[in-house]
Amino acid sequence: MPEVLQAGPLMIRTSWLLLALAAIAGYLLVRWKLNKVGDKGRELPDLIGNAILIILLTWKLSPAIFNPSVLWTNPASLLFVNGSGMGLWLGLGLALVYLEAARRKRGIDRPFLLDTMAYWAGLIAVVYYLFIWQYGKATEWPWGIAVGYSNYRYHPVNLYIVLILLPSYIWMWRKGGRLGSGKLFSHFLTFYGIALLAGSFFRVNDPLWAGLTAEQLLATGMALAGVLAFPQSKEKTS
Repeated sequence: MPEVLQAGPLMIRTSWLLLALAAIAGYLLVRWKLNKVGDKGRELPDLIGNAILIILLTWKLSPAIFNPSVLWTNPASLLFVNGSGMGLWLGLGLALVYLEAARRKRGIDRPFLLDTMAYWAGLIAVVYYLFIWQYGKATEWPWGIAVGYSNYRYHPVNLYIVLILLPSYIWMWRKGGRLGSGKLFSHFLTFYGIALLAGSFFRVNDPLWAGLTAEQLLATGMALAGVLAFPQSKEKTS
């Protein structure tokens, strides 16, 4: 996502439009999936939709959140200025707090919520990396992508990620486990972490710690969290 946010206003609008369309598609797919489990999960699509709205609004309003003077010096700029990475993380934190409170209030099991979010987040990730180009290191490989009129070709990092994410998501949707077992969320973290880690080796990034970049540390942490969470999941009837 950082590459896209730095690629100019047009690319930012395109990426967020694609994410919005993917979120809507995910909403419809999850609602269809939950029709098979009775009343237990009927509220989940709406709750997750509210959480996504919290993330988007917090991200969009983050310039005012972290710099309140904008509200009285140039409030109109909030309509055109994009949010920050810190705003995205803040929105994610607020969304998780909201989901946990809503889950408790409605008596929904946490594994059931996490599994449902895995279906949704997986689709959004596949759509994002499939259509938003991310160029990595220069390469002479025949499938390298040229940028503009340059004679150089670059690794299509987003396609490398899709090559892992797409089959993983299809498998997860068909045979990854029952909703509420916790296995779907575990699989999602593991596969997503592996996909990001694989793509990171073709990017140009400075090491942050122990020779690893920030993305590699995050991806490794996600994959390990997914693997460690799996034995703790318990199969439940959905």
